Amino acid sequence: MKDIIKLSAAELAEKLAAGELTSVEATQAYIDHIIATDGEPLDAENRAAGKSGLNAFLHLNAEEALEVAAAVDADRAAGKELPALAGVPIAVKDLIVTKGQPTTAASRMLEGWMSPYDGTVTQKIREARMPILGKTNLDEFAMGSTTEHSAFGVTRNPWALDRIPGGSGGGSAVAVAAFQAPLALGTDTGGASPQPSLAPLASSPPTARSPATGSSPWPPLSTRSAPAPAPSSTPPCCTRSSAVTTPRTQPP
Repeated sequence: MKDIIKLSAAELAEKLAAGELTSVEATQAYIDHIIATDGEPLDAENRAAGKSGLNAFLHLNAEEALEVAAAVDADRAAGKELPALAGVPIAVKDLIVTKGQPTTAASRMLEGWMSPYDGTVTQKIREARMPILGKTNLDEFAMGSTTEHSAFGVTRNPWALDRIPGGSGGGSAVAVAAFQAPLALGTDTGGASPQPSLAPLASSPPTARSPATGSSPWPPLSTRSAPAPAPSSTPPCCTRSSAVTTPRTQPP
């Protein structure tokens, strides 16, 4: 089988539904890869010293993600009907409130703050039975387009660590580009959805609308697209086998 972390979200969902793979196996594979390439997301000293690897994640939600995965596997084994993406892990931009996890908006002002409730999109993720891998880095309060302006360190482009991934949600873009997650949520107010093309990625903006609010409850979604060779200068831990385009020849 293709490496678990290199399966697309659709391929992963198919294999989970067919019983060829368990959600616990997939979720653990992503958690292991996040730790290997991100440089321990919770280690503030490493981030401050520039030793944090990609620095895509600000919080790793390993315990809860594995609990959700195990529950999905048990229900699937019992023959229960499940949502289409049940068991497929996902990462969430740290601008979106998530109960039981920190929501910092990449600002020291909110460091350690735990939301008492879920945002609408987080509720929908839980209803879809998708394990949440953790919260991803961004420009502080989403005010930026490079992910260089997070209070918790710069997120690095996995194709070239001295370049930017775009932003404000560069953490979500890099998490998908570097195979740390098959899907990741972002937000878009001034171009943050197209910006992940610098990672490079394809980003799908919301199309559905909520009956209650008249607007879409789903933020933009980062996803990998067609294969392309990774640059030779990229470190082995960050080599990509899926992308839309190669990075620019000069820093953006």
